[in-house]
Amino acid sequence: MDGCSFEQIKAHCKGSERQVEKVLTPGWGEPGFVHVRTLKMGENDLVTRLIPKGDLSEAEKARANMAAWCVACVCDEKGERKFPDEAVEVLMDPEAPLPPIYACSNAALDINGITKDLVKNSEKTRSDNSK
Repeated sequence: MDGCSFEQIKAHCKGSERQVEKVLTPGWGEPGFVHVRTLKMGENDLVTRLIPKGDLSEAEKARANMAAWCVACVCDEKGERKFPDEAVEVLMDPEAPLPPIYACSNAALDINGITKDLVKNSEKTRSDNSK
């Protein structure tokens, strides 16, 4: 068997539904969960665009990355974003609770098929290109 044909892939790309998954969010109150969604190709720069520009410490970069994935992917049951872009600053605050942000960002990475190694490599590339 040769795998999927181009025609099959093309048919799937046109009008395909977003995947949406429920994620437990300890520490964000009732009902204790949010939904996360897959991104579409037209949104491929959304997470990068959401990360604040400028000199960030390593801790700030890590918080910004988690916050950006949450803002880009937390959604309602239909896959519509819940957070405005400005929510990144709120979520990356050092006083923000880690467990729900960690749960959301990990679920967002998972549902979008992105490994933590890929994120680490992209952070290196992003910081190397900004010099």
